[in-house]
Amino acid sequence: MAFAMRLQNANTGEALFLDVPASLDLGWIQHRRLNHFMRDWREDQVKRIDPLIVQDFLQICRSFATPGIPTDVRINSGYRSQRTNEMLRQRSRQVAVNSLHVEGKAIDFGLPGVSPRQLGAVANDICRGGVGTYATFIHIDSGNNRRWSA
Repeated sequence: MAFAMRLQNANTGEALFLDVPASLDLGWIQHRRLNHFMRDWREDQVKRIDPLIVQDFLQICRSFATPGIPTDVRINSGYRSQRTNEMLRQRSRQVAVNSLHVEGKAIDFGLPGVSPRQLGAVANDICRGGVGTYATFIHIDSGNNRRWSA
């Protein structure tokens, strides 16, 4: 099923609208727009987001899609530079030293009206990599298959 997504960056307020085909294969222009949207906004650095995690992300969001109504998605974090990751590590023990965000292989997000627990349960069935469930969002990545709650 094709669906539409309305992404909002939780940090900058920026929005991105994506029409997602049933195949979940975004065109190169959509990938480029998504990479820019998920950039490290603190350093204004863009890195290619791993296509594997993008596929899992789109599949999870499609699970909650309603035909004809854009799916709202709140993005907390995509790519993070090493410098940004280190700064965040100083503020929280939940930020990994070797975070996959630094490689463009992780996305932290939530769906308004969907609990992180519900979202995490769907992600657990879909994701090939890691899934972390937090109080207000979930983390998915294309690293090793592992599950955690924080």
